Amino acid sequence: MHETLQRTPTRLPGGCLMPNHWHLVIWPRRDGELSEFVRGSTHTHTHTQRWHAHYHSSGEGHVSQGRFKSFPHQGR
Repeated sequence: MHETLQRTPTRLPGGCLMPNHWHLVIWPRRDGELSEFVRGSTHTHTHTQRWHAHYHSSGEGHVSQGRFKSFPHQGR
């Protein structure tokens, strides 16, 4: 996550790291920043690649299934 924040600085007020996935609260400043950040943290980021190399798997499990979900939140 640190590497991704270095490449794509964005506001990241919260998150939860689980054993096989994560939940993030991302607060983008500009259009396209959310997609750029998520792409950088999943596709280009080496964590997933290292994990698959270590366990000799490819494209299996929840990490590889489906696109990220984005839910805008309007504060009061």
